[in-house]
Amino acid sequence: RTLASPAKISGRGLFTGASVTATIHPAESGSGITFRRADMPGSEPIPAHVDHVVARPRRTALQVGDAVIETVEHCLSGLAGLGVDNALIEVDGPELPAGDGSAMPFVTAVENAGLVEQDAPRDPLVVTEPVTLREGDAMIAAFPNGGAGMDVLYDLDFGGSSVIGRQIHAFTLEPRSY
Repeated sequence: RTLASPAKISGRGLFTGASVTATIHPAESGSGITFRRADMPGSEPIPAHVDHVVARPRRTALQVGDAVIETVEHCLSGLAGLGVDNALIEVDGPELPAGDGSAMPFVTAVENAGLVEQDAPRDPLVVTEPVTLREGDAMIAAFPNGGAGMDVLYDLDFGGSSVIGRQIHAFTLEPRSY
């Protein structure tokens, strides 16, 4: 699945405060999600792949060569939630617009642009056995699920001394409910 036409999102970057525009373009089947720095002519495309993740506090950044794209997580969430497999995101600065701090600006822009089904079969990531990752007090676990969606249980707990109380939310994530 890809976009029927380009979608544009403009605003300020969360960490740089710079004005930035991201344009999400339709892409060919099998190309995946790729970013390109429009303000860096000749820079290599940056595939949205774990091999290109660079360490940053409180955000996700991708890098190939000198080109870095910061705060990609909300855009990627919106595309995944809408079932978009193939897109090229051109950004005229070092990070995507923050919008309201959610994926909603990206979701709205993509929905307004429309979606088209492509002829290639989807190659989904399927969890076939439990996987757990831990870092300090943080943990994420994934378990096999025979359903069409993904069941999520989110437990946020910074401990008894935090001003933010424990929060728990459970839901099934699927494209029609995203």
